[in-house]
Amino acid sequence: MLNGTDGSLNPPFVKKDQKLWLFSSDICRSAYLIYDKEYKYQNIKLYRFVVPPELYANVSMNPDNAGFCTPTIANCLPGGLLNGSSCQQGAPVVFSLPHFLYADQVVHDMVGGMNPSKEEHQILFDAEPLTGASFFVDKRVQINIDTKPYPEISFLKDFPKSFFPILWLNESASATDKVVHDFKHQVQTPQTAATAVEYGLLSIGVLLVIVMIFVLIRRRQEKTTDETKPLLSGTT
Repeated sequence: MLNGTDGSLNPPFVKKDQKLWLFSSDICRSAYLIYDKEYKYQNIKLYRFVVPPELYANVSMNPDNAGFCTPTIANCLPGGLLNGSSCQQGAPVVFSLPHFLYADQVVHDMVGGMNPSKEEHQILFDAEPLTGASFFVDKRVQINIDTKPYPEISFLKDFPKSFFPILWLNESASATDKVVHDFKHQVQTPQTAATAVEYGLLSIGVLLVIVMIFVLIRRRQEKTTDETKPLLSGTT
């Protein structure tokens, strides 16, 4: 089943406890992102969502990933890897995050020189919670080749089993200054004005209630004074 968008559009009223789904045509699967943190960019509140490590976990830690073991569950790869051969015309392509971020230690032991960094290599999505608008998106993927010994080829018969990195890609998008300006003018300014009117009307209502209470108290006091005043004044 396909879930999610390409990350450019999302439903409004984004909540911190919800999952944001996106579909990546590069790896032929859907992925979800979870809330990471809240911050402000040019006075605009943004929620950062990131792909969690469990999405890449091996089947012993995340049984839901058994569906990506092709052609059978016996072909499951270590954590952090995704078999991409089924959507790449059978080529021995394996996808991962750059530098094998979140991959099992056995994968790192196969290849040297990897320096995974969450800040530099994770997939992230920064959304404005009211509209769901995307302000920053970083979609990262590493392409690896599933290498193994080939006994029938003399110079490859002793080739070690590994997942050899070829390259990694970073598809990024960010809101321009014009987009930020338009957002403030078309969304934040009317919202601020509406809030000001709301509190203004509330203040007027509270003031009217106070005045009415004061008037009622004054009238009651005047009525009480009239009731206690003697009917005749002076002496006979």
